[in-house]
Amino acid sequence: MDRLATFVFLPFAGLALWYIYSTFAYRIRRHGAKEVPGPKGTHFSNNGIGNTVISSLSRYSASIKSCSILRKLRTIYTWRQHRKLLHTVLSAPATVRYEPSIELETLYTLDDLLTSPEKFSDHLERYAFGIVFRVGLGRRVHDLNDYVVQESIIGMDEIHKAFRPDLFACNIWPLLLHAPDWLVPSNKTLRKYLARLEGSIYLVQSDLKARIKDGSAPESLQKWFLEHIHEFDLTEEHGAWVFQSLVGAGTRSPYNAMMQYVINMMEHPDWQRKVQEEVDRVVGKDRLPNLKDLPNLPTVRAVIKEGIRYRSIVAEIGVPHKLDKDDFYKGYFIPKGTILHANYSAILSDRELYPDGPVYNPARWLDPSYPTYKEPLMSYPSLQGFTSFGYGRRACPAANFTERTLTVMVARLAWAFNIRKAVDPETKMEVPLDINYEPTTNPKPLAFPAVFEVRDQEKTGIIRVEAARESARDSLRTEID
Repeated sequence: MDRLATFVFLPFAGLALWYIYSTFAYRIRRHGAKEVPGPKGTHFSNNGIGNTVISSLSRYSASIKSCSILRKLRTIYTWRQHRKLLHTVLSAPATVRYEPSIELETLYTLDDLLTSPEKFSDHLERYAFGIVFRVGLGRRVHDLNDYVVQESIIGMDEIHKAFRPDLFACNIWPLLLHAPDWLVPSNKTLRKYLARLEGSIYLVQSDLKARIKDGSAPESLQKWFLEHIHEFDLTEEHGAWVFQSLVGAGTRSPYNAMMQYVINMMEHPDWQRKVQEEVDRVVGKDRLPNLKDLPNLPTVRAVIKEGIRYRSIVAEIGVPHKLDKDDFYKGYFIPKGTILHANYSAILSDRELYPDGPVYNPARWLDPSYPTYKEPLMSYPSLQGFTSFGYGRRACPAANFTERTLTVMVARLAWAFNIRKAVDPETKMEVPLDINYEPTTNPKPLAFPAVFEVRDQEKTGIIRVEAARESARDSLRTEID
């Protein structure tokens, strides 16, 4: 009986001592700091929950280190070398080399929209994959049924799910990651996610290496990396994961931004008219807009930037970040291990910068009376340094590349199509939009109706002729074409 009492008592005594130690250690570390607003909770060192300025922390507290799939993404390569590689291939000077590929993929997308406008969501997502796969992997994407594309879509969906604490308890209690599967079944699911992601990554790399060996591999970023690997402190495996991050971030975010553009043009037809008037004035009716026109299309850039701002407010949770050491912010103490989410809704509705708050208003980037206005309009508005693309060393390295893919696509959509709400065939009334989003960190909008109408038949002819001509010249042309 005494042994049993000792067996029961010792763990509780150890827990009590650990609690006392962690509480006193916390108080010493935060000495002199202001009290954190909000409900007070028990202080546990390094748990990342409870004692934080960010009020949304307890709701979405996924830790980069907590779940196996996310820990793999963090530890599989050196962050500095990873970013060096991405900055090398995605810098502004490097992006100029990809402009013909970007314009080619926009042309294919317009042609697809003429053929089946009701599948606009699929066509815009194919466009996002088409550019990244063409530039990054040397592959042409004809549609979303491409096997590698499907694997990438499933893999990214699973990564985003892995951040959800309602599906994976280890996001809230990291120790559960080490529990047996019978106790925490979600751990087994995470391992399946990781195995699928690794399989798709190595499938692409093996295929590319085989084509390099037989001399059939076209130019691509990943081929360039394998040929210049000696310039980076990275292995082939590291490089494969780096380019997977490019596929993941470089497809989901641009697709979401384009879908937001479609939504905004239906909800705000006055801004659609303004964009079309600008494009018509600068470009005319006899040719498609191109990347050289962009300095003269500030309204196009404004509706894109404002769309991203608005979407960040209404839909984005954001990827969490974990403090590597204790920090003080405006007198508040934030302990090491805290998981932080950028509160996009508050940041992008700050009344000092955005007087009208969470309202869709592209004029804020074009009208000198707004504090967000910048000159010259040939350069601004721009997505460079924009809040929605992150901060500091964790800022998106592909902002310039993304901006080019979005602006030329939007300019061409405005040139070619009117986008309007669907009409109920019985009531003859417009179908109200009811936009919902996936419950993930970078959510896709759930399916919604939209009507794409060609503005005039002459433009249809221009698109068809140019698409056929460029397809015949395409260096990635296959038997499918």
